[in-house]
Amino acid sequence: MLLLLLPLALQGTLSQELVRETITCRERSFVPLRCGVKSENTTWLRTVDGEQKDVRSLGDRRFVITREGDMYISRVKQEHAGVYTCQNGGVAIKEVTVEIAPRPTITIAPSDVTVHTGELVHLSCEGDGDPKPTMEWQIYMGVLTRDVTVIPDNLTEKEILDYKGGNFLTTEAGHLYIRDPVAAYSATYICVATNVGGRSWATAQVLILEPPRITTTPKDTNSVDGESVVMTCYATGNPLPMITWRLEGFDGNTIEELGKHPSGRYELDHNKALRIRSPLPSDSGNYTCVATNIDGVAEASAIVKVLFRETKTGKEGGFVSLKCGSSAPATWFKTVNGDKRDVKSLSDNRYIITSDGSFFISRLRETDKGIYSCHKAGVAVKEVTVEISHRPTIALAPSDVTVHSGELIHLQCEGSGSPKPTMEWKIHVGFLRNVTVIPDNLTEEEVLNFKGGNFLVTEAGHLYIRDTVAGYSATYICIASNVGGTNLATARVLILEPPRITIRPKDTKSVDGESISFTCQASGNPLPVITWRLEGFDGNTIEKLEKHPSGRYELDAHKALTIRSPLPSDSGNYTCVATNIDGVAEASAIVKVLFRETKTGNEGGFVSLKCGSPATWFKTVNGEKRDVKSLSDNRYIITRDGSFFISRLRETDKGIYSCHKAGVAIKEVTVDIAPRPTIALAPADVTARLGELIHLPCEGSGNPKPTMEWRVGKSFLKLKKVPVIPDNLTEKEILNYKGGRFLVTEAGHLYIRNPTATFSTEYVCIASSVGGRSWASARVFILEPPRLTKRPKDTTFYDDGNSDEVGLTCRATGNPSPIISWRVETFEGVTIEELENHPSGKYELDPYKILKIRFPLPSDSGNYTCVATNIDGVAEASAILNVQPRGN
Repeated sequence: MLLLLLPLALQGTLSQELVRETITCRERSFVPLRCGVKSENTTWLRTVDGEQKDVRSLGDRRFVITREGDMYISRVKQEHAGVYTCQNGGVAIKEVTVEIAPRPTITIAPSDVTVHTGELVHLSCEGDGDPKPTMEWQIYMGVLTRDVTVIPDNLTEKEILDYKGGNFLTTEAGHLYIRDPVAAYSATYICVATNVGGRSWATAQVLILEPPRITTTPKDTNSVDGESVVMTCYATGNPLPMITWRLEGFDGNTIEELGKHPSGRYELDHNKALRIRSPLPSDSGNYTCVATNIDGVAEASAIVKVLFRETKTGKEGGFVSLKCGSSAPATWFKTVNGDKRDVKSLSDNRYIITSDGSFFISRLRETDKGIYSCHKAGVAVKEVTVEISHRPTIALAPSDVTVHSGELIHLQCEGSGSPKPTMEWKIHVGFLRNVTVIPDNLTEEEVLNFKGGNFLVTEAGHLYIRDTVAGYSATYICIASNVGGTNLATARVLILEPPRITIRPKDTKSVDGESISFTCQASGNPLPVITWRLEGFDGNTIEKLEKHPSGRYELDAHKALTIRSPLPSDSGNYTCVATNIDGVAEASAIVKVLFRETKTGNEGGFVSLKCGSPATWFKTVNGEKRDVKSLSDNRYIITRDGSFFISRLRETDKGIYSCHKAGVAIKEVTVDIAPRPTIALAPADVTARLGELIHLPCEGSGNPKPTMEWRVGKSFLKLKKVPVIPDNLTEKEILNYKGGRFLVTEAGHLYIRNPTATFSTEYVCIASSVGGRSWASARVFILEPPRLTKRPKDTTFYDDGNSDEVGLTCRATGNPSPIISWRVETFEGVTIEELENHPSGKYELDPYKILKIRFPLPSDSGNYTCVATNIDGVAEASAILNVQPRGN
């Protein structure tokens, strides 16, 4: 008996029926294919040209098989349509047919529609596809969901208007009807055709016209004294109306579109409200708000009246001028017993109206007081109140006062006039603040004890100042004021205060001619005058240094004393003297002037130390100063002008030397002996080609460390503005370093980048220090291959008996300078090298490298080649010489 054992996964499967399924989808969608058996042994096959192939062998990344045995096709295309079979253990379990449905099309698209409110709107739209698409309508930003009623196709307009339902009707074919439309129905409508293959759409713009309607009308307005006017006007309509403003002025002028007026006084805000800034009388009139759209116009008006009020005060016997403006004729009225009367009817020759509308009243009287109004085009535009006043007088004037600090000051002042003037005090910088008003006729003790500040004013106008300080010194002004004008009187107050030094000068030392500055400041009233006095250590005294003829002593605006380039004779006691009419104050400081210097010489050389005559020189030996004359060294020489020379310098001459005058050290010189530096690494001659990097190593040694520099040529021209680069850079880093063609390392090496032939010269490396300098040189030669700068030209020579030679020119550059030679290949087949050396003497090369051929013959015709040669290459150029015999 044969027993067939099967894997558990296949038991019960062999007898399973094949399940078939069809899936219809649209392009670029995600398609799941379910096998129905969860197993990792599942395989999906695709039927291609009648043959089943494992989908994993097709290399299409859109096929994905999960661990559960299902397969997914992502972003499906038309080419993926077909039959797919799921196998488990080699047995077909399921067969899935995938169909790709095409996207529907819009066969009839809607058009934009513009209608009036209430008119029927018809938007045509039909779609086609397989399967047949469903049709729906959307509006911009959403689906049309408001009570859409589906109606049969081909109804008449009347039937549609009478059909039961809402405002939105859709036919079975897809047409949209909108009944009783209002402005709010204006939108972009979208017709959408949808089936399993996707969807398509078409749009149409619907505009429901609605004429303008003014919802907020402007209101009548009065403006007084230039107060701004604002008028509001709002309107509805579709499209939203544009609002403009029109003025029909009381003066007969009409202005359209005020918002565009060049004066800029008429402004429209974002809500189209009209603002009139600083309105003028000419702005009075009828203002109309005009709302306009393509469906009509609406208007609303309001009246604006502009009136200016003013008060003019004149003195009796004087005059006043009342202005109205010249934009239109003006009529002036005077209010008499409540009645406005034209001033012309008053027959007063003191009343004059000028051509510009101004009104003058001369020789003013009390009877001229009153209200006058200016009218234009019958409308009052200005109202002026005229008043008559009398200027007050100063009945009791104050006098100048000088007192010491703390004393009580009394400045008398009283005014007189009608109406009675008000009295006040001010100083040159403004009115007095925190002034206490006190009764008249108080005693001095009562004034001193009265509660309040330091400034007290009586009811009559007298001014008292208590606890006076210098800061109260000023010109005080007493002012009497009323509507008739003002009058004033002045008095000068000076509060004396003796000088007091507030910043004292300090002891100072000057080394090596460093300028010295002394600060000295003093307070006092009047402000003290500051001068300076010097009591020198040499016994000389100089008063008022600021006036010294040497000009080395300067006083700035703050009286600080500066001594420029001080000398040893400037050592001494400096006194700041502050003086005013109330006293003197002094403060002193000591100045010591010393010059320090370092002189470095070479061993075996000499140094010269200068001081000025007469002088005594000392050398510090073991901390003690000894007169150099006592040292009995014939190498030490002091000249008549006080200079000190040390010849044949030794190491023992190192030290500190000081020059004394009048027993005071004025100069200190440190003498050092420095060795000359050496060249530790010297450069070598270099020959390079154009563009090659050149490296000239050079390093110096010595104490102190020498500075390294490079010079060029026998004239020792110094390389200028050469960038210094770090040591040990690679060649690539050096070539890429920012800068010019010359680079010097910190150690002293020189690099030359992109050299040309002109860089060929001698380069000198110099090591310098206080001990002297040493140098080493290297010759740089830049090779440059020959290059022909002038080539010979083809030449025809006619032997006419008048010319005995012909010349061919050739020039070349290069480094070293190329050698020019000539070669000829005659037409007769003869080749001659180095024509210039030919024994016949027929060929000659002049200093300009012109090849001259004497007495040329037809046999000399041929190809002449100029050959330029140097150690870096060869360059050639040829020309044909054709010698024609006489008579040709």
